[in-house]
Amino acid sequence: MASATSSGGGTVTTVNGSITTGTDLGLMPLGLQCTTPCPKGSFVAGQSVSFGQKFISSTIDLPGNWGWLDLDGSGGAGLKGDLANGATTPYSAINSDGSCSGPGSCTVYTDPGGKTGPIKQGLDSRFAGCPSIPDPCGPSGSTTAIPAGDPCLVVVPVVDFAAATKAGKTNLTIETFAEVYLEPTGPDKTTNTHIGGCYVSAVAGGTLSSTTTTTTTTTVFAGATAPPLLTN
Repeated sequence: MASATSSGGGTVTTVNGSITTGTDLGLMPLGLQCTTPCPKGSFVAGQSVSFGQKFISSTIDLPGNWGWLDLDGSGGAGLKGDLANGATTPYSAINSDGSCSGPGSCTVYTDPGGKTGPIKQGLDSRFAGCPSIPDPCGPSGSTTAIPAGDPCLVVVPVVDFAAATKAGKTNLTIETFAEVYLEPTGPDKTTNTHIGGCYVSAVAGGTLSSTTTTTTTTTVFAGATAPPLLTN
């Protein structure tokens, strides 16, 4: 998953925040770990992903961090709001040469601390709007069956926590963006100490939408829609 490209649409480089207050289309404050330069094929549809492990993982020791990102303002209130509704600040992924064309920053700050209360409150609000469907991350599920507009289908930045230059609050380069389904139920369900889900797809032109239209050519977008169902 080295780039966010699609054969059916243009390269997507920028994630806008929610267009309308109260929507859930904005970028989520969760960093999906992938070692720089995050080569294509690093993730496959249905692959289990998780967020919220102390100091990131068993192989990455980043004291003070649990994988949360500071998108719209630090502290529990900002994190709670971004989990519930998505961020309002635009961010961009770096170009292939490492430069940043914007709009928005190509780096994001981490948001240190466990913050179990705000995490649970923000996700409870989001999950209240998720339709009841067979678990797309389960052994008999399919990520192509996620309905458009499902608030459990979110866009997250792909970053490398191992590249951080210091512990605590630190900034990371956004490699690209990914669609992830967050599981409100099932064997890997989300709790106040663990966010479970699965990778759905690289963010691409054909999977993006504004509040009113879907397009396969835009490079600026506001959130996730259901991935296309491929047929022979």
